[in-house]
Amino acid sequence: RLRADEGGTVSVVELTAQEREVARGRYEALTVWAAPASHRPVGGGPGRTILIELAPPPPSAGLRGDCLVGLATVLRQILEQEFGHIVVPVEDRGELSTFRSPAGLPETPGVFSGDCWVGLRLDARSPGEAPEFTLVVPGPVPHREPVGRNALESAESTGDVLADRDGGGGGPLEEIPPWGQVPRLFAAGSGRLARVMADHLDYEWEGRPVRIHARPSRIFRGIGAPAVLVYPAAATDDQGLRALCDSLRAADLARNLAFAIDEYLLSRVGD
Repeated sequence: RLRADEGGTVSVVELTAQEREVARGRYEALTVWAAPASHRPVGGGPGRTILIELAPPPPSAGLRGDCLVGLATVLRQILEQEFGHIVVPVEDRGELSTFRSPAGLPETPGVFSGDCWVGLRLDARSPGEAPEFTLVVPGPVPHREPVGRNALESAESTGDVLADRDGGGGGPLEEIPPWGQVPRLFAAGSGRLARVMADHLDYEWEGRPVRIHARPSRIFRGIGAPAVLVYPAAATDDQGLRALCDSLRAADLARNLAFAIDEYLLSRVGD
């Protein structure tokens, strides 16, 4: 199938070896074709680094919550083996840790440097009458705060993190976003990644709409890259969990997410 930009210019040509994709009408069958020359480096892909953070499922999900682990495993395999990317698993940072800000307050630790971050979670909230497949992104930076340059230099040398409203510190003032707002500097990239994901899913998964929301989720704190938090289903969504635990449907979901991530990263070649 062909993917065009807003002006109608074809920018991406996608191929699939899955016959069910053709049967579903998402791809057209090819009768004569030639394998295109690879645009990727020999022996690997573009070498982009993808951070995947998997949160433990809520207790209300029961044993089926483990199916989220299966989704993450297949997603990693496709990204590494078929696209040649580097996938770095990130331990769950959602729980309160011993990490502290200079003010002594509990703080979410940062993550490794990467080209994008993808979080996988089951929504602990009730899906209500209209369950959905949710993609959450950080919103734009609402404000910056004055911080003494001496405090910045001290934090850089010690590896500490400046707490929100941890001003002062002497020296000339610098206007910087608070620690909790840093991921919002990548709001545009996060939004593009989420839209590409939704587009690859045709804005629908297992009868539920795919919707994108901007929320100040605490898990975004400490991420210095475009980030999308993926909620395939709620922990109490019986139909959604059944689909997630179905190996074929879960593999199909992982493949769509992988294609979306790869397309987004290819669009950033040269960044």
